[in-house]
Parts: sequence; C-alpha cells; structure tokens
Amino acid sequence: MVKTAFRKALTEEGVGAKTAVGYGLFDLPKGEMAKTVREAAEKKDLVNSTSDNSTESFSTPPTPLPEPKKAPEPEIWEKVILSYAPNTQTISASKEGKTATTKNEKNKEKNIVPEPLLEKMMKKKKTVTVTLKAELIGGNAYRITEIKE
Repeated sequence: MVKTAFRKALTEEGVGAKTAVGYGLFDLPKGEMAKTVREAAEKKDLVNSTSDNSTESFSTPPTPLPEPKKAPEPEIWEKVILSYAPNTQTISASKEGKTATTKNEKNKEKNIVPEPLLEKMMKKKKTVTVTLKAELIGGNAYRITEIKE
C-alpha cells in the first residue's frame, strides 16, 4: 500500500519545484509500470478479461500529463532608468512596481550592457535611461535580456 502511494506520488504528482510545468515526474521501469497499472486496475475492478483470459483491457485510459506552461513573451520597457550596484555587480531597472535585474559580466561577449552605458554607470556613477527587454522570472521579478540606448 505504501509502495503504491509512493509510485503514484512520483509518477503522477512529481516532487520538487516546478511540478506544475512537468518537472519532477518519474517513470517506472516498463515491467514495474505494467505491474503497477494492473494492481491499481484490479483494486478498482477495472479489468475486463476475455473468455480465455489471455488479454486485459481497461475501461479508463491513463491520465495524460499536463502540458508544460509556456514562458510569457518578454516585455519591452521604454524610458526606464538603469542603475548599477557595485557591491553586488547588479544592474537593475524598475517600472510600475516591477523590477528587472542582470549581473554585470566581466566577459565582454556575455555582457548585455552596451560599453558606453556601462562606462557611464560604473566609472561616472550615473544612471542612464534606456529601452530594455525583460522576461518574467516570478512574481514581480524580471530578468533583463536586452538593453538598447
């Protein structure tokens, strides 16, 4: 009974974060899955046997997994002020109660902040007004994915 509960929890409910989008679900080995399905069906009297008992069919199909949720489209934020926090190496912007951030990458190829803006923010310690693209990561938190002057 406990094994059945664990099987159901792992294969149908999932464990850990993001189970709502399909992560954390486990598959049972093929023989184990057939055994589990057969046991569950027998307990619920869902097994219909033919006259020679050579095949079994079930009156209810298995429940399909939910479709993973798609990430929302990135938002375009126009005329927002970027600021730089040197202690955390974080660049941030706010708009209508939402906050978007990105880390300043020392590797220039990975850095999404244009060099003139980065110099103005880091060396001259000034804020800059930009247009940016932000993707939702949860709640009111966003990640900056692109910055344009």
